[in-house]
Amino acid sequence: MYDLRKPVLVVMDADMVKTILVKECFSYFINCQELALTGDLYDAVNFAEDDDWRQIRHLISPYFSSGHIKELFNIMKHHARKLVDSLSPKVDNDEVISIKDFFGGYSIDVMASSLFSVDMDLISNRSSPFITHASKLFRFPIHLFIFQAFFPFFVPVLKMLGFSFFPKFSTDYFRSLLEKIRAERSKSSHQTWRDFLQLMINSQMTNGLVGKEQNKGLSDHEILSQATMFIFAGYETNATTLMFLAYNLATNPEAMRCLQEEIDSTFPNKADSNPTAPVQYEALMQMEYLDSVVKESLRCTSGTQGQSNCRDQWNHDS
Repeated sequence: MYDLRKPVLVVMDADMVKTILVKECFSYFINCQELALTGDLYDAVNFAEDDDWRQIRHLISPYFSSGHIKELFNIMKHHARKLVDSLSPKVDNDEVISIKDFFGGYSIDVMASSLFSVDMDLISNRSSPFITHASKLFRFPIHLFIFQAFFPFFVPVLKMLGFSFFPKFSTDYFRSLLEKIRAERSKSSHQTWRDFLQLMINSQMTNGLVGKEQNKGLSDHEILSQATMFIFAGYETNATTLMFLAYNLATNPEAMRCLQEEIDSTFPNKADSNPTAPVQYEALMQMEYLDSVVKESLRCTSGTQGQSNCRDQWNHDS
């Protein structure tokens, strides 16, 4: 098939997808999607290329290890409880709501707490400019997208004129916000931070020679670009995925009943009129039907797609 003028190969085999995205990502599939008019986000991990991409991907990968995600589980539970508390009055009053607005606030609250150790409380404040600008980042100007796709020779001119798919007033908003967070953090040198922002800042502190190799940390601009990109990439995709999951369960009551039975059997204390009973990470990871429900929802209604560029001839069987 084609992505506008560019031929692409759609990979549907799960094992091959895993090989491309995990095993061979640093050797053959070193770049993500090609996008010309990225504005101030030109050095974000989604748009960086070759050695720059390798360096950024290598520095940020440790934050997304299974062990660290397990550490973030308490943050997810905290905001999930706030989400339930916010939805409960709506259910009691039989109100019609836009569920994506609630899931969007939940997604950003989890990201802000885990990435920057900041509690935005956007579940309760869904009209915040933070959500407004995060939404605008995902709305590409369609006329500009079509123009640069069919007339690529105009791209250098568009760059010189400052055109970008990402609104500058939105990227400037997040840049100023992240600079403020970092400035306040530098004043609290006695406090230890274990979030995504601190991981990138630490890369600057360890900049130098390690053995015989140069260990190059991220620049200030690269740090701000990665942080902004994760807000952009996480808000819309997470909210859309949860929205479709809720819709698919609502339109398939038998699947919802089976899922509820698995939840009640896995966490019997919550079923016994004790909604505040703790959810254990290990038990959650053993819920096979929940895993199947999420995967089937993603298969039917995926909120996004991944794209990798192969820079050399690759044999899948090797």
